[in-house]
Amino acid sequence: PKLYWRALLDRGWYIENWVKPRLGKLTPWWEQALEFWNVQKAFVTAFMESYWSGPEALLQDKEAFKFLVQSVSIVQSTSSDAITHLAELPAELSAEIFWDATINLIARYTNLVTAGHEQVGTVPVYAQDASFCAFAWKKGEMMATKQAALNAAVLMAFTSTPMPPLMRKTEEDDWSFLFPSEWKSADVPSPKARADAAYNQFQADLARLEVKYQAFNDAALAADATFPNNFGIWAHVPSLLECSVSV
Repeated sequence: PKLYWRALLDRGWYIENWVKPRLGKLTPWWEQALEFWNVQKAFVTAFMESYWSGPEALLQDKEAFKFLVQSVSIVQSTSSDAITHLAELPAELSAEIFWDATINLIARYTNLVTAGHEQVGTVPVYAQDASFCAFAWKKGEMMATKQAALNAAVLMAFTSTPMPPLMRKTEEDDWSFLFPSEWKSADVPSPKARADAAYNQFQADLARLEVKYQAFNDAALAADATFPNNFGIWAHVPSLLECSVSV
């Protein structure tokens, strides 16, 4: 069962054991994707350890268990018959595998709404064209109706507002105030202080990646850069990422 969880949720495992063997070596984009994933997963792990003492404590948490079951059920309901049995796995999991799967799931969510979304870009330019991007067309028409175009515009307006930045640049960007001061797991002392420490380490790791990736882009855009090393990569630059999806 653990292999299924890793293949579905652990992006690091996927890159190392699926992408790398097929490419022969990782391209700079995949190297950055792996580094960024490792930083995110390390933060999620440290954050989880701030509120649960370990795998056994998490396994006894009914809300955490239901969260994983619900997430797996969603995967199962939209996937092929080959993995329909995945929805039944949580009841069979050991505490260690449950812990690992939960961490990977949360890390995967955070990865998808940050670097994962930056990778595919945004759509406002396309959505402005009612003849290209619309919810529906009338048969025989070359573009959407005014009402359909207006509906699309309203949706874009409400889902394109700026989101909180992932990387802390000012005090206003610090979202550690959201961390609970107390938690139901009484066996973890000072959970808020531990979570704050995890967050500060996460921000330090992001700052390190920022310097590294900006240097990579500076070199790629230099006048003497040659193919194939003359293309910048911005999908994992922490200062450009937000904490949620903005279309």
